[in-house]
Amino acid sequence: MPAKKTTLQDLHNLIMNETYLKQITENIDQVLWLRDVNSGQILYVSPAFETVWGRPCESLYADPGILIESVHPEDRVQVLVASSHDDHKPIDLVYRILRPDGSFRWILARTFLVHDDTGEPNYQFCIARDITDQKRGESTQHKTLNRIQEQFDLSHKMSLARKPELVLKTLMSAHELRTARRATLLFFDNPKVEPIHKLEVTASWSANQDVPPWPHESTLYEDASFLVLLHPKRTMVLNGIKTSSRLSPVVRDVLLEAQIHSMVIFPLIALGEWRGSLLVFYDHEVRFNHIELQQLKVLIDQATITLFNLKLLEAEKESRLEAER
Repeated sequence: MPAKKTTLQDLHNLIMNETYLKQITENIDQVLWLRDVNSGQILYVSPAFETVWGRPCESLYADPGILIESVHPEDRVQVLVASSHDDHKPIDLVYRILRPDGSFRWILARTFLVHDDTGEPNYQFCIARDITDQKRGESTQHKTLNRIQEQFDLSHKMSLARKPELVLKTLMSAHELRTARRATLLFFDNPKVEPIHKLEVTASWSANQDVPPWPHESTLYEDASFLVLLHPKRTMVLNGIKTSSRLSPVVRDVLLEAQIHSMVIFPLIALGEWRGSLLVFYDHEVRFNHIELQQLKVLIDQATITLFNLKLLEAEKESRLEAER
């Protein structure tokens, strides 16, 4: 046993005292550690451990169990299973670690065993790399692809809809709109002549059957302070309904009566003309980033075209019936 301890100490000293090796381990982003298989003792850990794990190297020397304890609970089993393998092949693992500050990092680790002349494992060597930024990029890309697929699916469904209510229901299933409480489609009878004074409620939607009726909704569309919020080119996001100075007391009361605390107004454009507005009401504060608004615009444009075509078909049907009379 003394000979064994001497060997381990010599190995540690070799790493620490070899000038070139020390410079390498202290200036790379990867975390390196060497563990004695029999005692479990950490013989060496590179300084990058402190940056990635957010813990001092001394803590790992004192308690090697940190390597397992810091692994995210959902990933711990796979790390434990991999650590128990006793073969000559390197093991690559991707897992999360939890840092003392509550944050987590994604780790890509390659671990292998160093065997003696008899084939018995003496040391476990690991090279670990922080791949958190890469994972975030993959997550963003995955979300983008999912949104594109959602846009395609919803656009196709809306193009097949034959009723405004079905168009609105399909639109409101978009990821960015799912937490809304209510929504209303407003179309203008004649968009070329004072459109906001000739509003028509084309369709309404509510999140579920538990949302009560809104008897005073029409009051909104008769109030000047509300009508000025409708804009032909700009999306309007209005949070803090209760304290907003942009609304009249009457409009605030009507919105609060329906438990509306935020409102988003999207312009509906078809063939280059402002055809109406989509009003989306929330019972909580809402925020959209630039990308989300761009994605919504694609869907809302498709909805507007479908609604416009439905109106044309309805007008054609009425004209035909009138001619037959």
